[in-house]
Amino acid sequence: MVVSRWDPLHELLSLQQRMNRLFDNSLSRSRGDEEQQEMAAGTWAPPVDIHDGPDKIHLRADIPGVRQEDIEVRIENSVLVIRGERRMEPQSKREDFLRVERPYGTFSRSFSLPPTLDLGRVGAEYHNGVLEVTLHKRPETQAHTVKIDVQ
Repeated sequence: MVVSRWDPLHELLSLQQRMNRLFDNSLSRSRGDEEQQEMAAGTWAPPVDIHDGPDKIHLRADIPGVRQEDIEVRIENSVLVIRGERRMEPQSKREDFLRVERPYGTFSRSFSLPPTLDLGRVGAEYHNGVLEVTLHKRPETQAHTVKIDVQ
């Protein structure tokens, strides 16, 4: 018999990703070229990986081309909020481009946090276009293993 741990956060994130793909696919088919260009210059959402370890949760967001000072990370009412902006090069003019596929403009991602986290011990680092947020679990909520001898 295999016992697996149910992770509601993982289930919610998986559902959110599927819904995002559904809306992205259906909306992109119904838009014209002009609306797609506006979308490329507007709000976008960087992809995120979340790993649940035994004593902490790691969140990694791919945000290449964004300066560290243009990223804001905060916790508000047990919700982790990541906001920022990818700006076009100041010397570049939109009419000079033949094609613009990378999104520019503001982005925002929000994640509800479980009550098992120590919100006073949160860290964030940004290297090579990857933002890593580390959320430590409270010691009393961490999984403990107790070996039981069978006689």
